[in-house]
Amino acid sequence: MLLVYPLFGVSTVWAYSALAERRARDLTNSQDNLDNIQLLFDILEKKDFSRSQPCLRNDLEEVVSAKHPVIGEIRQQLLDAGALAARMSGSGSTVFGLFPDEKKAEDASLRFPGCWTRVVRTLTYADDCRG
Repeated sequence: MLLVYPLFGVSTVWAYSALAERRARDLTNSQDNLDNIQLLFDILEKKDFSRSQPCLRNDLEEVVSAKHPVIGEIRQQLLDAGALAARMSGSGSTVFGLFPDEKKAEDASLRFPGCWTRVVRTLTYADDCRG
């Protein structure tokens, strides 16, 4: 996983308020509430992250990216660099990309010279966490 922090924060209170305002204005908004828990479990178990993008969702990403377009730009750059999935984390502003291996994540980190980046090796459900 590659984490990219664009060196500015986003107020969680503001992000949730902006989301509530947008939903109140958009009365025709039909949220897709498809339960992706089983799909995500299957992806983690099989380590087939190529199918993970559709089941990752962050409702705050759209409103935060509207105010801070660089978040959407970082997300797209991660995907262009070979991330199997990319999303904003929490209320922002950090964006993460899931890569098939550590080398590709390291290479992608070079695309973000003005940002704080960190490649993190993560364990999935199927990994033995006991050492």
